[in-house]
Amino acid sequence: MKTKQSFMLSVILLFIFSIVLNAQIKSKIEHVAGRAVKTKIWQGREIQFVEREIAVKVILSVTNTEISDLIKTIGGRVINSFDERGWGLIELPVDKDEILVINDLLKLPFVSAAEPNMVTSADIEPNDMVYPENWR
Repeated sequence: MKTKQSFMLSVILLFIFSIVLNAQIKSKIEHVAGRAVKTKIWQGREIQFVEREIAVKVILSVTNTEISDLIKTIGGRVINSFDERGWGLIELPVDKDEILVINDLLKLPFVSAAEPNMVTSADIEPNDMVYPENWR
């Protein structure tokens, strides 16, 4: 009888621990640098991303005219200029849906990648045995 009670107590404690752990993992970020964060399904998984911001990668042979035309077409503005690898950050107008704009951009021959400006967080300490000793 005592063994059964111990087992049940262990199961209950494990259940409570899993709920607390799940709550930490699923914590939602609401703002990044004063900008709202949205949650949507993208490519079959739930993501969080900065509202009205998309990261775009263009091929290296793209011209400034093509980039300007792209920005005008979506009505956006460049937040971070396109770097030497072709990545840039674009802010979209309020009335544009990020996922729909991304799908449209990926149809262009000089856009090699486009994605929401995703955010994430780490809420759990690593299982490294000496982790607490790192910052003494």
